[in-house]
Amino acid sequence: MDECKGQRYKNSKDQRLKNNFQKKICIAKTKKGQ
Repeated sequence: MDECKGQRYKNSKDQRLKNNFQKKICIAKTKKGQ
């Protein structure tokens, strides 16, 4: 699950938006593949 913490998003300048986006990605990955 280190993927979720370590990813960077170039286009997200707003920290809060970036973190929110990461959470959504992580949740989606968790639901799909574990």
